[in-house]
Amino acid sequence: MYILTALNFYAHGSYQKNIGHDFNLVLSQPAVSNCITEVTNGLLDVMEDFIKFPSTAQEIASVKQQ
Repeated sequence: MYILTALNFYAHGSYQKNIGHDFNLVLSQPAVSNCITEVTNGLLDVMEDFIKFPSTAQEIASVKQQ
């Protein structure tokens, strides 16, 4: 439920209480906020291992070519 709640919030960018209504679940605003915080912190922990943006002109050109 944590991941689905956070993904829904990321996708819609809407106020957190709407997520509880979308899933037909009873989620308080603090519970939704906690879901988003925990999932975001988890993504930040693994971000450097799996997400890499080109930082040099050569890397940017290579990505553009691909």
